[in-house]
Amino acid sequence: MSAPETVSGSTSWKRFAFVFKATKTVNAKDPITLDNGARIDFERIQPGQAVTIANVELLSLTPMEASLQTRILLNPAATAASLPCPDEVTQPRLCGQYVRFRDGSPIAWPYTVPARGSEICYTRDTTLSDSDGDGIADIQDNCFATALGEAVDARGCAFSQSYP
Repeated sequence: MSAPETVSGSTSWKRFAFVFKATKTVNAKDPITLDNGARIDFERIQPGQAVTIANVELLSLTPMEASLQTRILLNPAATAASLPCPDEVTQPRLCGQYVRFRDGSPIAWPYTVPARGSEICYTRDTTLSDSDGDGIADIQDNCFATALGEAVDARGCAFSQSYP
């Protein structure tokens, strides 16, 4: 994160996660840099307020760079047109990642644009998809189909699930 993140708490929380890209490697107790490792700071805690931390997990995510592409598909013709993926020659791997801006549904190529119509689309980084909604990306989720709303550990497993 480039700046401190402010979060307002709630007793209904089961899990809250921040995902960020590290800008440098930190070595705990490094004698040269004097880095102490990862840190969580709590500020502005008023007298009488309590902060309880049940579990803090530091995880490295599989390194992947997302390449967000935004495109406007235009059809100035008087009849509908089937348009090819705009990246099929230069970056064909992106073609399977395009979704429609208006509803987020995947685009299949060739894509039909109505007469004198247009469609805005963009690529979605599928490496961060979380199909069971537990807060753990599918690429690192070891327990698929966790019940909605159940608290999970860093592997994506609810405390009632066994690790495969």
